[in-house]
Parts: sequence; C-alpha cells; structure tokens
Amino acid sequence: MSNEILTAIDEASAWMDVEGVESVGEGESNGRACILVGVSRPAEEMKKKLPETFHGFPVRIEYTGTYRAQ
Repeated sequence: MSNEILTAIDEASAWMDVEGVESVGEGESNGRACILVGVSRPAEEMKKKLPETFHGFPVRIEYTGTYRAQ
C-alpha cells in the first residue's frame, strides 16, 4: 500500500461516525486503488452522504450488512 492511500484511508475512517457505515479500507476499482466503504444501508442512500472521490482516490460503496462481534 502506498503512503497516499494509507493517509486517505486514515482520514476517511472518520466516516465510521456516519450512520450506516460499517467499514472503511482499501479496495480496487478499475485496476487502481480505491477507498472501499462497507455499508449496512442501501448503497444509493449512502452515496448521498459520502464523496465520489477522496484525496484523488475513487470511493466505492458496497453493501455488507451490519457487522456483529461473535
């Protein structure tokens, strides 16, 4: 992982405070690094709350459901 994506993910981790965001990490979109956001609400709803790009990286929103500790 490059320092740029690590810095972007570190800052994007603040999105965990947004209701419906379950995870923030590195993913891949069209062969390049992106910020992957796992959500427990419909992706279309969350696209209104999160940016399309962040620090030059695309933001990919993926429905994951709610995470629960076991």
